[in-house]
Amino acid sequence: MLKLLIKMTRTILTSPLMDTTITEIYRNILSRFSSIPEYSDIISQILKELKPGPLSPKLRNLLRRFLRKLINTGITCVVDVKSQDVQLRYVQISSRRVVVVGLVKSESRPSTWHVVTLYFRRRGPLLPISYCTCEDYTYRGFPCKHMVKLKDFYITHLNDIYKKCEFLSYIVTFRE
Repeated sequence: MLKLLIKMTRTILTSPLMDTTITEIYRNILSRFSSIPEYSDIISQILKELKPGPLSPKLRNLLRRFLRKLINTGITCVVDVKSQDVQLRYVQISSRRVVVVGLVKSESRPSTWHVVTLYFRRRGPLLPISYCTCEDYTYRGFPCKHMVKLKDFYITHLNDIYKKCEFLSYIVTFRE
């Protein structure tokens, strides 16, 4: 859905006129995203200005701003998927990367939870800027078992995550 929104916004920006059908389709797509706090203001402004016919300069500027925001920021989906050892907190998907944040329980100290942040390329492996708050990662700087646990948990529960966040409707593929 995110890819569709980006593509449709680019198409509208390059077209001189908007017909009634495209306006209604775009309005329906935008309404699905209007509940996301990062975009609610700009989407409401776009919906006010959106009408068939030539694009006004104000609407063109709003669409450009919205497109930049979509590409750079992405969409954050707060999820609460849990197991005994892992709690997935949120997933952020942009056109360039996926950020997964969660808590992973320490095996040596069961009362301790480590915050793990994973960065993936949209279609690729784990990025080196991923990190964990455990002592092992802090000392060595290499991916630790907590990162692996969260990555495996995320991949295993992709369907649950996408059901909770219907606007994240495309699947991210991983390569080792």
